[in-house]
Amino acid sequence: LQIVDEANQWTRLEYIFMGPMQFKWSYYIKMEGDTVIGPNTYLRIWESPNDPPVNWNLQGFAREDEAHYVYFRDLWEHEGLVYRFDVNPGDTLTIANPFHYMPFTVEVINVDSVYIEPENEYRKRISLEPTGYPQYYEEEWIEGIRKKKQRKIWRLKRNYKLK
Repeated sequence: LQIVDEANQWTRLEYIFMGPMQFKWSYYIKMEGDTVIGPNTYLRIWESPNDPPVNWNLQGFAREDEAHYVYFRDLWEHEGLVYRFDVNPGDTLTIANPFHYMPFTVEVINVDSVYIEPENEYRKRISLEPTGYPQYYEEEWIEGIRKKKQRKIWRLKRNYKLK
């Protein structure tokens, strides 16, 4: 299951809490158009705040290596690891998404699988807990679908039913 793929369209939800008020934004994301930077080939990351999406703005670049590690690179040449699925409970990862404020470390708490409809298949689910960063929350990654339980969420634009 490849994350960095032109066939995928994503949405990004952003929440900001200010006292009793809550603000929410939704953006459409697509990866389209190859580009070579140094020795690596990337897909361009485009984002649109419109519904339906019409005005696409270049946000950065994405690549997935042979081990299926996923890296994002912003427009200021900062690149970092954002997904890695070959983990076991007790492993630690440093997530360095250039679209976030700073890198953070997570510990893998659990690895299991979850049944996905309508694909009628099981996918790997990874439960992560931040270490030393109280501003981050626990989250789950479901291979090929999304990460959940955080303020900024990336997910494939599809309707999945989890069992």
